[in-house]
Amino acid sequence: MRSKSIARVRSTLVIILAAIFFMGCAVVMTYAAGTSSDKVTVTLSAGDSDQYYVVSENVEATGDLAETYFPAIAGYEPEGVSWFDVLVAYHISKYGKANVTAKLGLEDYSYAAITKAFGVDSSAVMTITNGAYTNAANEAVKDGDKLYLGFYKDTSGWSDFYGAFVKDEYTAKAGEALDLAVTANSYGSEVVPSAVTVCTLDQETGAKTELATTYKDGIATVTFETAGIYYVVPSGESTYSSWSGEVTGVISGDVSMVTVTAEEDISPAPLMVTGLESVRVKGKTMKIKFDKLDGAKDYMVEYKAAGKKKWTSAMTKGKTTYTIKKLKSSSMIEVRVSAVVVDANGAVVKTDYSKVARMYVKAVKGSAKAIKKGFTVKLTKDKKAASYDLQYSLKKDFSNAKKKTLKKSKTKLTVKKLKSGKTYYVRWRPVAKKGGKKYYGVWKTAKVKVK
Repeated sequence: MRSKSIARVRSTLVIILAAIFFMGCAVVMTYAAGTSSDKVTVTLSAGDSDQYYVVSENVEATGDLAETYFPAIAGYEPEGVSWFDVLVAYHISKYGKANVTAKLGLEDYSYAAITKAFGVDSSAVMTITNGAYTNAANEAVKDGDKLYLGFYKDTSGWSDFYGAFVKDEYTAKAGEALDLAVTANSYGSEVVPSAVTVCTLDQETGAKTELATTYKDGIATVTFETAGIYYVVPSGESTYSSWSGEVTGVISGDVSMVTVTAEEDISPAPLMVTGLESVRVKGKTMKIKFDKLDGAKDYMVEYKAAGKKKWTSAMTKGKTTYTIKKLKSSSMIEVRVSAVVVDANGAVVKTDYSKVARMYVKAVKGSAKAIKKGFTVKLTKDKKAASYDLQYSLKKDFSNAKKKTLKKSKTKLTVKKLKSGKTYYVRWRPVAKKGGKKYYGVWKTAKVKVK
């Protein structure tokens, strides 16, 4: 797949090189290859107007990777870490070293081409670094860069254009409208899309889901009804003047994250136990805790293995903690709690059950290390984990915490653009899946002072 930039300047290059030849001159274009000491962590997304293949993933790459798998590009890469190195690093983590060349294809600088990526063949791609078009063959990437690899749908008129929301992260409340400003351009020329729809992306499959969107003058407005974390991209089209004439093109581009918090509940608090969570795991035992319920004389804990019907119950003797024993290590269980209270008539009654908490009997070791204006977290891989939750906050109770999710293949995350000299609290937990439901492990916490 030849990059759009090279396709446009090929005829110019032929003329220039011919002139040099007839002048009796010889020109050799070479670049210093990177070394294993050159290392960066970047955020990578990739896709087209219909489907994404990578949804906002952190990739750590070194400067000596690409030419190891694709010797033809040796000597043509920029000094440091190249786009090619990043793509090879991602393919290693996703598909394994043995499958890199089957899923990825790179040609030398004379073609400046990415002929295949993520197992997808195509004749052209756009490479975007921090929102700007770039030539993947001769520009190095830096630590913290945001990269997007776009697959062109139209390889004759080159009508596809890059688009994204202006911010990497947004916050909103469930049920409230959120305005998302859209930035778009066609190889450096600004474009105002004529139509935009906000789409969410499934981080596992890359599938797009359209949301009900109101769009006007570069602002897309949507409402998220349910709390959670959403990965979003703009989808749409616009007619504009291109190098090939007047064309109508579609958008594809970088991913933004929207954290949606729950709507404020102004109704009276229900008479049930809340705040149920696991706080410690050791071998075959797991300790749980929950919030105190006013008027409660005692509490009943009930639990069962995931997918089973029979509950095991025990009283806590008035305590708001309980240690469940004789569990299987790395098993998945469901837990609920009710309280024993005295009602208005003086009768002893049992409250409604709490919401069922799905727990994974596991915690993972890890560490947080300070870097300049940020920190890096490294986790011990858990074979049963489907993903890992990570949060960080300036407050010990993790109020207003920022949230991140790592796929099961990822055990390292670098967070940047933080306040120097500030102490951040960081915690992580494994998340397992069974029967389409998520089971959450025990949080492990660390404290780090940013440099």
